[in-house]
Amino acid sequence: MKKMLLAGLILLLILPSFVVSSAAKLLPKDTSADLTPATPEADHHRGLTNVDVRRAPESLELNGAVALATDKRAPVDRTAAVDTLIAGAPIADLNSLVVDLHPSGVPKTVVNLDGVLTSPRSGSPDAIARDFLAEHSELFGLSVDEVANLHVTMDNLDAESGTTYLKYEQMVGSLPVFDSEIGVTISASGEVVIVNQGQTLPGAVVSTDAALTDEQAVAKAFAHCGVEISADAVRLSAAKRETSEFTAYENPLGPGRPDVLAQKTVVNILGQAVLAYRTIVPTQSGEVYNTLVDAASGALEEVAGTR
Repeated sequence: MKKMLLAGLILLLILPSFVVSSAAKLLPKDTSADLTPATPEADHHRGLTNVDVRRAPESLELNGAVALATDKRAPVDRTAAVDTLIAGAPIADLNSLVVDLHPSGVPKTVVNLDGVLTSPRSGSPDAIARDFLAEHSELFGLSVDEVANLHVTMDNLDAESGTTYLKYEQMVGSLPVFDSEIGVTISASGEVVIVNQGQTLPGAVVSTDAALTDEQAVAKAFAHCGVEISADAVRLSAAKRETSEFTAYENPLGPGRPDVLAQKTVVNILGQAVLAYRTIVPTQSGEVYNTLVDAASGALEEVAGTR
């Protein structure tokens, strides 16, 4: 089933949502407004249409409940985990707590509209954030080890307010999980203010052995963007990169064009961990395409273009 979903499809990244506003129930919001596909901006990009292999056709929800049920995986009921959160949170009015869930049951947003989620804590903002995620592993779905293995992608202190804004990326072994960003805001007093969570993969296990070489994956990415090149034409770039997350390759379309960037990653497709290559492809049309190519079959999982 996964191969049929992956083959020849294109991805647009838009997150769905469910809402919780009490300790007793996890109530899905009315998603009728989400049933109409968004209309792309005029002439936003040429030739490629955005389609999301993770989006249930019936609801257009990203990794949605309908798709998960079809694939024999039901959303997780986290009512008890919300009760535990409320028991330890300084919340005067239960209706002020919002737990906005992905259809799979993993929280998208957890926030107290009237205040904060915890009392003041000591320690570094990073330690406070990780401790909070680990303490509420049943809610956020990440084990203690998975929390400890989160990769920090942002750690910004607002000097005026003392608030620290943290962003993390889930890792499966040494590989990042695509679109798995977790944002945690910590106040100057050490209070957890809000948590946002992306398309994480709790308990994910995936082989890191790819059938495709990096060069073959880049060639496949170009092919999916409408440009046929040979894998032999893909060569490492001499340019130095400030980030080690991507490998830079010379653009095979000719000198003077931006480098092609490639990274092996893991992507959440209907709750399954899929090994993929993420590639940033600048083409001759002036478009830059962000693609995900299945590392085993070369099938397209995602492409989204910007000019």
